[in-house]
Amino acid sequence: SKLKAGPGRAEIFLYRVGNGVSSEDIVEYMNNENVKVIDIERVSKDGRAAQSFRMMIESINPATVLTNPEFWPEGYRCRRWRPSKKMDATTATAAADAVTTPPN
Repeated sequence: SKLKAGPGRAEIFLYRVGNGVSSEDIVEYMNNENVKVIDIERVSKDGRAAQSFRMMIESINPATVLTNPEFWPEGYRCRRWRPSKKMDATTATAAADAVTTPPN
């Protein structure tokens, strides 16, 4: 059949990631699992016992990344990204500034 599903996108929150694991390490792991990382940002503060990351991913079945505990290394946790109200306001302000600020 010519009908094929295209990739879906999801914004996820990955946490309980060991210190010393880099964004590049996570992107490499995801690529090996056939998941494309469109954007990744460490959101945990320095000095925490573990790290956390916000990611935008693209996959044929992004729900697998969220719902299959065997997808991740032992101890890692993952859920949909839910931005805080504070972050929403900051993001909205930055977006408005980007639209209204003339180029140099």
